[in-house]
Amino acid sequence: MAELRDLKGEVKKKIRLPAAFDEAFRPDLIKKAVLAIQSTRYQPKGTHPYAGIRTSAHSWGSGRGVSHVPRIKNGSRAARVPQARGGREAHPPKPEKVLIEKVNKKEKRKALLSAIAATRDEDLVRGRGHQFEAKLPVVIEEAFEKLERTSDVIAALRAAGTTILLTTHELGDVERLADRVAVLDRGQLVAIGTPADLTGAGAPRVRFRLSRELAADEAAGLASAIAGAVRVVSAGPGNAYEVEGLAAAPDPRLVRDLAAWCETHDILLTELRLGAASLEERYLELVGSDAAAEAEGAA
Repeated sequence: MAELRDLKGEVKKKIRLPAAFDEAFRPDLIKKAVLAIQSTRYQPKGTHPYAGIRTSAHSWGSGRGVSHVPRIKNGSRAARVPQARGGREAHPPKPEKVLIEKVNKKEKRKALLSAIAATRDEDLVRGRGHQFEAKLPVVIEEAFEKLERTSDVIAALRAAGTTILLTTHELGDVERLADRVAVLDRGQLVAIGTPADLTGAGAPRVRFRLSRELAADEAAGLASAIAGAVRVVSAGPGNAYEVEGLAAAPDPRLVRDLAAWCETHDILLTELRLGAASLEERYLELVGSDAAAEAEGAA
């Protein structure tokens, strides 16, 4: 028996599983069938029939005190034979070799049923590295097939107690959907944790927008007026700026200093954002903008 769940993860009723789930676990047949399927991806390969023997070299014959291997004209270097430089390969791959491994229909069917039955064994599934809380197998009502949005599919699977692994560069979706995030840079794990942990671990951010552009001396004067600030730099178009070098989180005194400086210089503070960076900004801090652009190009 198995629990049938709705899209909210609630148990609707218990159902009887098909006979396929009663099959014995046969890892030998499963491996044989998988290797047979993977072998269909192999491509025939081989050398040219005349590779390594396109030469006018010939043997000097007997009586020279040297071996009988073919030698190039106007020289004594051996050629054509496998042990000679540029010679033919002794046992080259042949394109007519049969690469596809075969498995008979009964074994293939038995392997499929065995693999299906293995999905209800929690020890086997956990041994493969999967993480879950639900009782196996996870069975969801037919309405699951009608879901069209990825977020709805993830929500249904999460409600059923399963773990979903997503690989993406859409950090907005990651921040909205993920419970834990792992950041990879050129194959190396550089950070892992919840979105809140990763964004909270970044440097404190103070970003604001003014009614006009600041001159270089004005930006330096604003940085000196804000307690704890090192410099004020441009943060994009539209007169956007950011305070860099803060050692502590923004506090009311910082907001007061910024507003007071703007009032003194008759500049309107049109936008102010305080707090930790977004997940995308934290990602750029961890991997660098160049590596991020390279990853986007590869995707």
